Amino acid sequence: MAEDTTVPPPYFRTAAGPPELGFTLFGPEELAEQLKKIQSVTDAALAHLELEPMLDEMLRRIRSVLGTDTATVLLCAADGETLEVRASLGIAEDIDSPIPLPLGLGIAGWVAVRREAVIVDDVSRVEVVNPLVRKLSSMVVAPLLAEGKLLGVLHSGTLRPYRFSDWDLHLLRIVADRVALAIRNALLYERAQHGGTERRESEERFRLLVEGVQDYAIFMLDPEGHVASWNTGAGRIKGYTEEEVLGKHFSLFYPGEARARAWPEYELEQAAAEGRFEDEGWRVRKDGSQFWSNVVITPLYRGGELAGFATVTRDLTARREAEAALIESKERFRVFAETAADAIFTVDESSTILYANPAVQRIFGYSAEELLGQPMTTLIPDRLRASHRAGVVRHAETGEKRIPWTGVQLPGLMKNGEEVPLEISFGEYERDGRHFYTGIARDITERERDRRHLEELAVELEATVRDLQLRTEEAEAANQAKTNFLAVMSHELRTPLTAVMGYSELLLTGVPEPVPEGAQWQIERIDLAARHQLHLIEEILTFSRLQSGKAVVEREEVDVAEVTLEAVSFFEPLVGKKGLRLSVQTPDEPLVLISDREKIRRALTNILSNAQKFTREGEIRVRVRRGRTEVVVSIEDTGIGIGPGDIRKIFDPFWQVQQSTIREAEGSGLGLTVALRITEVLGGRITVESTPGSGSTFALHLPIHQLPI
Repeated sequence: MAEDTTVPPPYFRTAAGPPELGFTLFGPEELAEQLKKIQSVTDAALAHLELEPMLDEMLRRIRSVLGTDTATVLLCAADGETLEVRASLGIAEDIDSPIPLPLGLGIAGWVAVRREAVIVDDVSRVEVVNPLVRKLSSMVVAPLLAEGKLLGVLHSGTLRPYRFSDWDLHLLRIVADRVALAIRNALLYERAQHGGTERRESEERFRLLVEGVQDYAIFMLDPEGHVASWNTGAGRIKGYTEEEVLGKHFSLFYPGEARARAWPEYELEQAAAEGRFEDEGWRVRKDGSQFWSNVVITPLYRGGELAGFATVTRDLTARREAEAALIESKERFRVFAETAADAIFTVDESSTILYANPAVQRIFGYSAEELLGQPMTTLIPDRLRASHRAGVVRHAETGEKRIPWTGVQLPGLMKNGEEVPLEISFGEYERDGRHFYTGIARDITERERDRRHLEELAVELEATVRDLQLRTEEAEAANQAKTNFLAVMSHELRTPLTAVMGYSELLLTGVPEPVPEGAQWQIERIDLAARHQLHLIEEILTFSRLQSGKAVVEREEVDVAEVTLEAVSFFEPLVGKKGLRLSVQTPDEPLVLISDREKIRRALTNILSNAQKFTREGEIRVRVRRGRTEVVVSIEDTGIGIGPGDIRKIFDPFWQVQQSTIREAEGSGLGLTVALRITEVLGGRITVESTPGSGSTFALHLPIHQLPI
């Protein structure tokens, strides 16, 4: 069965994303070093037109760049079905003739078919087709692609086990692109040697290749620096068409400051004198915008005479911006780390401290310099060090985390030997195949002290709650005893009062015989006193039920205007008897809401009773109106009024009874208290406006919305 080449074998490793992502792994100095490595391979490609010497030179530089033992190029054979070793350094000395390797088989065959670069950490695990590869332990492999066409495969390896990093693979992919372009040019050059027709065709193909390159501005200059040719990439990068720049001096692409100091002419002089000139700097596009570029100028000779210059320009603006962003990011981290209140560490795989910020001195007592190069166990109590070492080894071997890496609480060891409670978080990153760890340690001494204090408060609160519960139970028991007492007393008082009222009514009606005229007045006083006492008992019982929360609210449709008229009609005789005027104003339409009819009537009755008691002369005006969210019943009198200091007291239980200055009206002192409690049970409120000597206005506000369930 043929091998499935669509899925990487388990012993292949790949690197995600384009090779340019690898540039983000380095700082400015490291990045410049890596770019020099890449440029050294590019220089080898530009230095030779013939294939064999060019391949030998490039393989030598690739082996140096990657630090490997071998480097090999395999090219596609004419049949398009096999690969052949075309050049090799380090392992090909024993091969007498090229060995054809079928596409799709072995490491190189898989890479050729999939066109994907891979790392092979252990070659011994692979079914090897190429006998050259059997000598290797580890290798990196990349396809050679030019304009989307497969030219072959490039691989480099080591004779001893080695773990290549993602950047090694990115680097080989970048180098492979340049090698493929150089091979394509060399092959074109080879064909051009076979005859005039083939030479012209090769030159045309080479011209098309140069013109088709999009990422490089490639153009020729005459010996004086005037543009003699222009490729597509040059047009894309600089913005000019070929017609616009042919014959123009190439200083057109330089900023005014560079032209003023004759820098373009200096570059040509150096290229002619040294055989090559390379520089990085600002260049100018047609639209006036500037871009950061890498420029390589190579002199061209014909018959020993300078014929012109080849110029290759790359737009490095994105790379420069990435470098600037990286520098800015590092600076932000430096400022953050140096000003952070938490201790920040970086350690390697062996748990050796590579970085510590200034906060470590405040938390641990060590300066940052004292900790550099020290094991992390310096800051770990003795009893935890063995566990820490075991965890480091376990993670290195299996990737297993012994403890959570975020928000773990552990003690730290200070320089003076004392322990400090910490909250620690870890992070891991990889560079050049090595693992590093960054930790943040926060001193939680204050937080632990606060936690213990809160625990103590919680214990105290629990005791207080228990005490309150006990007191509540005692109060509820006392309240229940009061309720029971009132119920018993109301029964005991109601029974004789009912009998008194019944007999007095019989006597007043002439049963069993007419009452003497002189006794009529005394019997009426007996009946009135009995009724007054019964009303007092009812007030006390109602107040008790409201206070205990046992009042039952009936939910029914209530016309407030109708209930108001009923309450007023009850007082008409009493008011008329005192010579007072009584007026009622209600709207024409019903004012219906869902509430308790009897409780509304009771509240209105108590307020009206209060008004008629304390009004000697004048009138009582009752008005019912509808507001936006409530129905308002106002009762205005011309009575004695209430002082500002007493308005808050009038709703206190028995308040009137406690006053010695006002005894001209009888009552329990519970009427207004009961009215207020009832209104609140119904979801409403009572407002009072009063002026001593002028009268008072009580307003009962009832919500239009339904009562709460």
